[in-house]
Amino acid sequence: MNYELLKKVIDDSGRKLESIASAIGIDRVTLYNKINGLTEFKVSEINSFCDTLHLDAKTKMLIFFNDELN
Repeated sequence: MNYELLKKVIDDSGRKLESIASAIGIDRVTLYNKINGLTEFKVSEINSFCDTLHLDAKTKMLIFFNDELN
């Protein structure tokens, strides 16, 4: 996980954590725990997060898998 990039993407989106969490289907505290490395994202949450913030596959890989697509 690239937590710095994750937080930057959230900040750049201009959306509040509550709004993002609601779109993903979790509560704000749960999202906070996930973005701070206290709990892990489920695959379905990763997909919902990326859909919610309109992230491309490259950004998804960089954030959640610390890898670039070749």
